[in-house]
Amino acid sequence: MPTTSSAPSKDSSGPAASADGVTRRRALFVVGAALAEEVCAVPDLPRRGGHMWVQPVASTVGGSAMNVLRNLVGLGRSPIPALTVGTGPAAARVAELLSALGFRSVLPAHARDNGTCLTLITPDGERTFLTAPGCETDWSRTRVATLDVPAGAVVYASGFQLLAPGGHLADWASGLRSDALLVLDPGARCAELVRLPAWRALRDRCDLLTLNGREAAALMDAELHSWHREGSAAGPDSPLAEWALQHRCDVVLRRGAAGATWLPANGGPPVHAAAVPVQVVDTDGAGDAHTAGVMAALADGLEPAVALELAARTAARAVAHAGP
Repeated sequence: MPTTSSAPSKDSSGPAASADGVTRRRALFVVGAALAEEVCAVPDLPRRGGHMWVQPVASTVGGSAMNVLRNLVGLGRSPIPALTVGTGPAAARVAELLSALGFRSVLPAHARDNGTCLTLITPDGERTFLTAPGCETDWSRTRVATLDVPAGAVVYASGFQLLAPGGHLADWASGLRSDALLVLDPGARCAELVRLPAWRALRDRCDLLTLNGREAAALMDAELHSWHREGSAAGPDSPLAEWALQHRCDVVLRRGAAGATWLPANGGPPVHAAAVPVQVVDTDGAGDAHTAGVMAALADGLEPAVALELAARTAARAVAHAGP
């Protein structure tokens, strides 16, 4: 299991070794959603029954998995996209972006259209999402069965997709091949994820959990019914560090402008990296960009300190422009 001097894995660490003994970079396998997204800046959230003028920020393609994918490409990697692409105007935007990035999804095309998301950004940088889901939420047993993960891959999955009806994707991730590294981002629906029947198996299979402070509080409230809301949540006695040790799962706690902390699964000392100073234009997708940096480092077998530094630089590039 991981230490602060090696990349995490339940069964192995570092990049994968081939049969000829040559160490090679791990494959990156991204499972999740892509959907059309309209990003708008608002002075505040609208009141019920009211009206508000908004400032358009970006018309793009979003979804956590798509954000992770494009940031991995920006880091010079060639991830394998397992994103559902449907049929319709939103799907056409998704397919166009994938093509521009040089990819096609490994999943079969879907008959329905992809969803759409309206993202509202208030002056404090907080984001509120209004989503009309589409085919990206369809993780039927048949579609999940087509997912073929390469040996030793670093696999990304988000809580939004793991909560898909039927629980088939959650079951798939829980039974992921043992030589793969599972990176799980529970997202804003963290508390719901903990209530899944498959949560215990999913938690025990997870190699690295990445989440922000609010999501960490939700996780600790659901799992341990406690959370240190004062002071550092990454101290050696914090509930989150205890959780990482108990479940043998490394945790990356994203702290926004305060940087990020790696809590090792072996109970070792936390590793912290400062955020890269940058003029913030838009925080949409910043967490996903950070996760992409962590994944790229895992694929190379880099140590946590180096991984967090790469993730910080990746997130800084993401927030320096409009859109994810």
